[in-house]
Order: sequence, then C-alpha cells, then structure tokens
Amino acid sequence: MSRTAGSSSNGQAVPSNVALRAWTLLDEMVLEVHMVSARFPEEERLGLGRALREEALEAAVCLMRGSAAGETGLREAAPRALACLAPIRYRFYLARRLNLIDLRRYRMLCLRHERVSSALKELARAPACGGSTGPASSPPPA
Repeated sequence: MSRTAGSSSNGQAVPSNVALRAWTLLDEMVLEVHMVSARFPEEERLGLGRALREEALEAAVCLMRGSAAGETGLREAAPRALACLAPIRYRFYLARRLNLIDLRRYRMLCLRHERVSSALKELARAPACGGSTGPASSPPPA
C-alpha cells in the first residue's frame, strides 16, 4: 500500500494509516465477535450470536467494498460500516444481561467497539482527494 489509500495529484488523499487503522480495528472486532459468540449456548449461537456475527461481518464487507472503489469510496463506506456496528453495542449489552459473557469480556468488547467507531469516524472525516467536490460529484463505480 502506498502512503495514501487513494491517489491524488496534490497528495490530499486519505492517509493510509487512517484507513489501515480503521480496517485493522474492525477486523480484530469481527474475529473477537466470532470467538465470543462461538461460546454461546447452541440456541444463542443461532440467535444473538448469529446476529452479532452478521453485523460485524457486514461492517467489514462494507469497508472492503468501499476500498475497492478507491479513496472516495473508502470514505463513503466508513459511515455505512459505522451504521452496521450500531446494533452490535446493544447486542453486547444483551449478551451480558443474559450472562452469556462476563463483565470483563463485556467491557473489552465495548472498548473495542468504541475504538472501531472512532476510527471509522476519523476515516469518514479524512480530507478528500484533490479536485473532488464530494460524494455527489461522481457516479458510483460500475
């Protein structure tokens, strides 16, 4: 990966460290969600665990699709990935209330969720590529 996640003639693309940090944190959370939900009782693996895994995975897939569309796509995907994460925080809370996870694991998951959310917000606010006037200025990739 180059110094920027997208290309720009004046160097104003999303810095690769911002995109890489968001992706790394999200990827780690997806893995953690899978490991935690695998320990749920069978009926909860198919219910709450499945919902957690699907939402976490959807956030990661959303970010990956955005990265395939370049710097602008990556910045536009960040809020969509963030929206996929919104229900996960409540599901962590519910899993804790149902005693499916202990307090230490719950706090760790909430902290991880907060870090991922902050990184995605930072990615969404990253400077635009030179010459771009925003998401509406160019059609989505075919």
